[in-house]
Amino acid sequence: MVINIDAKADVKTKNKNGNTAKSIAADNGQNEIVKLLNNVGAK
Repeated sequence: MVINIDAKADVKTKNKNGNTAKSIAADNGQNEIVKLLNNVGAK
């Protein structure tokens, strides 16, 4: 997963299935990514 926070990417964007980066990371056990996304305001 690529997260481009420095470029002000919208971390709240959903894919065509309605999943966010945070939900995908959580589903895949990527706890550090979930923490990072929480810190930048992801839903």
